[in-house]
Amino acid sequence: QDLLIYHDGVSTSYIKSTGDLFLQGTDDVVIRDASTNEEFIRCNKNDSVQIMWDGGVTKLATKSDGVDITGELQCDTLDVDGAANISDNLIMSGTANLYLQDSVKARYGDGQDLQVYHDGSNSYIKEDGTGILFIQSSEVTIEDTSGNDMAIFHDGGNVELMHNAVKKLETTAAGVTISGTGVD
Repeated sequence: QDLLIYHDGVSTSYIKSTGDLFLQGTDDVVIRDASTNEEFIRCNKNDSVQIMWDGGVTKLATKSDGVDITGELQCDTLDVDGAANISDNLIMSGTANLYLQDSVKARYGDGQDLQVYHDGSNSYIKEDGTGILFIQSSEVTIEDTSGNDMAIFHDGGNVELMHNAVKKLETTAAGVTISGTGVD
């Protein structure tokens, strides 16, 4: 028996095939609910394939350059091998991180003037346009990899420079205060 079509006597119908099962139509092929005519899947001849949800609302449709998804796509991982055009906000929540491989640059601006990247050995924040890189904060602290202060820039006030986590130079309203001899 290569093909079986039967009903279980209660509520379910079955089509079983020992090989491939083909549904063929001269135009479109549609799978729908018999009592409501609600479409589940529509295969349009020489055109798209659509998957519907709740009353025939198309949620996924094939198109000449890929797939159109209406609504939210939930997946465990997403592997994009070409360009990804995101026309709205990209929101990452929970404990999500953005991982970029070495030498892959995060570029900002129409001219991609601001670049942030790691080349495998060193990390860079690079302003590569005609403008200026501004860092704005009420206080800017630059630390070493152990979390020790190297430089502190206070809003409207002093600047402190450290050596081995010890303040060696500080600007003041009167000038500069230097700790130590200034000569090695």
